[in-house]
Amino acid sequence: MVKRKGIDKITVKEIIDECRISRQTFYYHFQDIMEVIEWTVEQSIRQMLERSLEAKNLREALDILITCTRENRVLIRRLLDSQKREEIEKLLICELLAFCRGCPAVASGRDGNFYGADPQCWKEVKA
Repeated sequence: MVKRKGIDKITVKEIIDECRISRQTFYYHFQDIMEVIEWTVEQSIRQMLERSLEAKNLREALDILITCTRENRVLIRRLLDSQKREEIEKLLICELLAFCRGCPAVASGRDGNFYGADPQCWKEVKA
């Protein structure tokens, strides 16, 4: 839906019609459309992480990340073109950092800490 219309033009009614669920079911699981976007991005990152866990090295893990990003570039552009750009940017950065933390091939740096000297990075992005 986002690829076709962009996030700003999607309504809850369109979502419930396409998913064939009731409004009550939608609001039982999500507060608003932005929460649906957050959940969807989290699920995508989780799937990418599962694939990356099998990576033998950093290059393979990053290849998976780059390939997934390339495959979803239209969706990512649509999300970033929305009025919620700032929220979307924070969400994507947080999820990317979660990916990096969860993938051993990426997370293991020289000192074993992906974030190096800046342990506040995650907290700052979340704020």
